[in-house]
Amino acid sequence: MGKKLRTYLALIVASLSVLILVLTFNTTKVAAANYNTGDLLSNVEITDGKDSHGSGSNVGMTFDWDATGKNLQNGDVWTIELPGTLKVRDPGTNFPLLDDAGNEIGKVTLNSDNTITVEFTDIEGKDDYSGSINIQTGLGVGKDAKPGDNNVNFPTIDGDKDLNLNVSVSDDNISKKGSMGYDADGNPVINWTILVNRNELDLKTLNVHDTITDKNLQYVPGSVNVYTAHWTSPGYYKKDDLLSTPKDYTITEKNDGFDLSILNPGSQFYAVTLQTKITDPANASNGTKFRNKANMDWTADGNGSTGEEDASGSVTADGNNSGNGDGSLKGSVILEKYNAQNDSVLLENAVYDLYNSKGEIVKSNLITDQYGQINVTGLSAGDYYFKEVTPPTGFQPNNNEIHFSITGQTTKPVMVAAKDEPDGVELGSLSIEKLDSDTQDHLQGAEFDIIDSNGKTVAHVTSDENGAAYVYNLPVGHYTIHETKAPAGHIIGEDIEIDITADNLTPAIISMENDLESGGDGTSSVTLQKFNSENGTVGVPGAEYTLYDINGIALTTVATDEDGFLKVDNVLPGTYYFLETKAPEGFGLNPDKIWFTVDNDGANIGTLVTSDDPTGSDKDGGDEEDGNEGNTDGDGDDGDGVIVDPGNPDTDNNGNVDVDEGENPMKPTPPYEGTGDSNDSATYLPQTGAEKGALISVIGLFLLTGVIYFKRRKA
Repeated sequence: MGKKLRTYLALIVASLSVLILVLTFNTTKVAAANYNTGDLLSNVEITDGKDSHGSGSNVGMTFDWDATGKNLQNGDVWTIELPGTLKVRDPGTNFPLLDDAGNEIGKVTLNSDNTITVEFTDIEGKDDYSGSINIQTGLGVGKDAKPGDNNVNFPTIDGDKDLNLNVSVSDDNISKKGSMGYDADGNPVINWTILVNRNELDLKTLNVHDTITDKNLQYVPGSVNVYTAHWTSPGYYKKDDLLSTPKDYTITEKNDGFDLSILNPGSQFYAVTLQTKITDPANASNGTKFRNKANMDWTADGNGSTGEEDASGSVTADGNNSGNGDGSLKGSVILEKYNAQNDSVLLENAVYDLYNSKGEIVKSNLITDQYGQINVTGLSAGDYYFKEVTPPTGFQPNNNEIHFSITGQTTKPVMVAAKDEPDGVELGSLSIEKLDSDTQDHLQGAEFDIIDSNGKTVAHVTSDENGAAYVYNLPVGHYTIHETKAPAGHIIGEDIEIDITADNLTPAIISMENDLESGGDGTSSVTLQKFNSENGTVGVPGAEYTLYDINGIALTTVATDEDGFLKVDNVLPGTYYFLETKAPEGFGLNPDKIWFTVDNDGANIGTLVTSDDPTGSDKDGGDEEDGNEGNTDGDGDDGDGVIVDPGNPDTDNNGNVDVDEGENPMKPTPPYEGTGDSNDSATYLPQTGAEKGALISVIGLFLLTGVIYFKRRKA
């Protein structure tokens, strides 16, 4: 009986061992391998036959691959990283990878992180596979490319491969674009920019002509400015020096335009700006299309040849240029008066006059009430300022001008504040006004250090939505106003020095102007509106959004206005996303990227919409259809304006990592499904089995060996 029992047990153990071995070798999954660009790339070429490529054109390419000896497995992923001189224009595009017989063996996907991924899905058992991937649409000129010849480098199996990509800014030597705005008197205008000698021809003479033929427009005399400029990347330029007449150019103005001659142009590229007034303000928002045409003629240096070229521009009044409405709504303003020594004390019986931008009194003898307020209604669109006539009893007079703007787009009151120093305190204040040097628009977001005569920074202020910044409680002395951060898209202005004296404790308003840093060369506009999710009709002002291109490069930062609107003009064709980089007060920072694509036809894409829950809302969030609900800044505070540096977006103003921790908008996660983590190979070496499967195989083999040994010993 004992011998039979041992025999039965031996058979059972042997059977289990064989079963374990069968299961092991049939169920152990080989982990997917991840290959980098040069692991499989055998050759790459630009194959569209074009001698040069514009900034908005496709770059057709063919990628040859060779997997000889790699033993590719289903699920393996090959990632091709594009250099910065190229970009993925159409992320999410995918198509099948076919073998020579036309059989599908994988999928090719263009990704928003500027990569191409190839996922092999039916390739096992074919060691010597090779092939080609032909992509004629979906790739384009990258932001690192410069006009002219560019070296495009790819690692291959046989070493680096260098390609030449010739980039032309445009075949046109002149172009024209415009954007809507308002002048200092609140009149609707269009600001035009003419780019002249775009291809930097070597010229002897250069003339620019602009005649306004659109009956809906009126040329504004004296509005022309001429700048030297240079291309920073394809389709993007930077204005440099403002030229003067008659030293650098001559101009003859007419009622309907101008004729301009630039002296000694050489190969310089120029930006010429001008302004036209919309003759009927109602046309500023009813869909009217405004057209303008410019002309340049030249004589080439050296060969004496001549040329002439025209450019037409158009602007459509779509109602989104400055919020909504027709620009004719009457606005209102509330001024609040405080004790400069105690911000909790409101002052009554301060007397003010209200002026328009021309310095004319609109209303006089306005007196702060028991709540320290003056409320003025029925104001037409335009720029205004308050000026104190008589201070409250026991306080010093304040000569600061309190500026604000009425947009004509909303009836929501504009809020402004003013402060007075008590008698007997020799403390002064400064009032700073930040303006765009071309349009004279008020600029929000300029930051200033106020530095005393000893070099000590005594205050740091930021211009508000009215372009104004105020500094109080300054002792008598000499100060320097030093701009530390320019408004989005502008160049930092020069220092201004000012004295506060016992006879002049509140100097008149100090105007500081900024030049635009660069201009987009596109023709499209994009508008975003941010709503309070608890009330879908209430716009959220003061939210700062940074616009990133598809490669995660920060292009500009814009804040939502009082109706929750922001707008970016002159956007090139391509794929972009907005990301909130400063939360408004009472809201948390929203980590969701808002993606959009601008097509080649140059049409405006309309209005993007996002909404947020106020911090402290009881809403669960995160399940709403727009994908932007219920996001907080993550630190449990009251949401008082968390800020993210657009260039270092993982860190907020408290030094905390609060935005999609571990995700950097400079290297964004694609808005489409990915094909695996490129770091998987650090855990699973290519073509090796899982550790657990290997362990089971060893155990099974050990048991089988033990059984055989046991049987032989008992034999």
